[in-house]
Amino acid sequence: MARGSGSLADGLRTIGVLGALLIAAFFVGQIMTVKPDRPESRVELADAVAGAKASATYDVVAPRALPTGWIATSTRFGPDAWHLGVLTDDNKYVGLEQAVSSPKTIVADFAPKSRAAGEVTIAGEPWMVRTEVDGDRIYVRDFGTTSVLVIGSATRAELERYLASLSAS
Repeated sequence: MARGSGSLADGLRTIGVLGALLIAAFFVGQIMTVKPDRPESRVELADAVAGAKASATYDVVAPRALPTGWIATSTRFGPDAWHLGVLTDDNKYVGLEQAVSSPKTIVADFAPKSRAAGEVTIAGEPWMVRTEVDGDRIYVRDFGTTSVLVIGSATRAELERYLASLSAS
C-alpha cells in the first residue's frame, strides 16, 4: 500500500517539533555563553598616573584613589594630553581628559554636542557643567595651562565625588 502525502496535522506537528528544538537550542546557547561582568582590560591607577607624569609637560590632574569597586580600564598620555577611563561598580563610565588647551577647545574636542547646564563648586573650585542628549554629564575646569573635562554616565553624586578626589601633581 503506497503512502500518500501527509495530512495538515502531520505538517503542523513537524513544524512544532522543529520550533521547539530551535527554542531549546537558543536557551542552551544563552546558558552556555559566558558574558564577563567586567571588561578584560584593567589598568593600575598608579601606573597610569606615573606614565602620564613621566610624559607630561604640565601638572597631571588625577584621582588620588578610585572608589571601592571602580576600575580603571583605559589610559592614554603624551606631552600635551592624557586620558583615564574608569568604570563604576555598576558599570557606568567616567572619563577624564586633560589637555594643554582652553576649556572651549577641550569641550569642542570631547563633547561637541553638549549644552551648558550651569556651574557647580566642588571642593572649593568652580566647574562648568554641561549635558549631552543621552544624559551624560560633563564637568569642565581650567587648571592654568591645561583644562580638565570629566564626562560620564555615572550619577551626579558619583561624578562630583570623583571630581572632589582630583588633585594636580
